[in-house]
Amino acid sequence: MEHLALLYYLLSFTAGCVSIGIALLIYAQYRKEVIRFYTLFPSGLALIQAALTVYLYGRLTGLEADTTLLLFAEVLEKAGILLFIFSAPFFFTKLMGREITPPAVGLEIL
Repeated sequence: MEHLALLYYLLSFTAGCVSIGIALLIYAQYRKEVIRFYTLFPSGLALIQAALTVYLYGRLTGLEADTTLLLFAEVLEKAGILLFIFSAPFFFTKLMGREITPPAVGLEIL
């Protein structure tokens, strides 16, 4: 049953990579900034999915005690989470058609 889960993870990761590729092609044609920030969303999700795939592959092959594999999967997962979190404000503000501006309060000191 775990082999079917690994197949599902690999298919999901492949679909994420295809979605990133399509978004990049659309950005190359239209040059909209919202599409550029959109590509960061599936990129973060693809990194998280890659980490899940590496975890499951390590468990299936008996390499779950290998610290290098676990470290690699954790780096993928943390990078995906950070990319997802830090791109969200830019994507949502561009999606609404607004610009991110610095706060007006407290800038008198600077």
